[in-house]
Amino acid sequence: PDPYAKVLLPAENSLLRINNKSIVLTAFKKAERNDAVIVRCYNTSSEKQKLKIKLSFTAKKVFKVKMSESGTGKLIANNSNCIKTELKQKEIITIEI
Repeated sequence: PDPYAKVLLPAENSLLRINNKSIVLTAFKKAERNDAVIVRCYNTSSEKQKLKIKLSFTAKKVFKVKMSESGTGKLIANNSNCIKTELKQKEIITIEI
């Protein structure tokens, strides 16, 4: 018997939402070197774009890191469920949560 047969999940739910149609989520994964989560986005536009990511949870610290996930990175949010930053034209951003 299926032990999860009586479990009901919402028809729609998300861990994060991105507010800008010009920005595409390209990765959502566990970090290579720790238990953080990596979010990678790409600005498809040829213009600078504002990025706002709404999380379904509160992140203790959010860093902009290198694509290789190395180094400390730049702190862009602290104890927040909203991440705000800007992306240059055609820029790829890697965020560690």
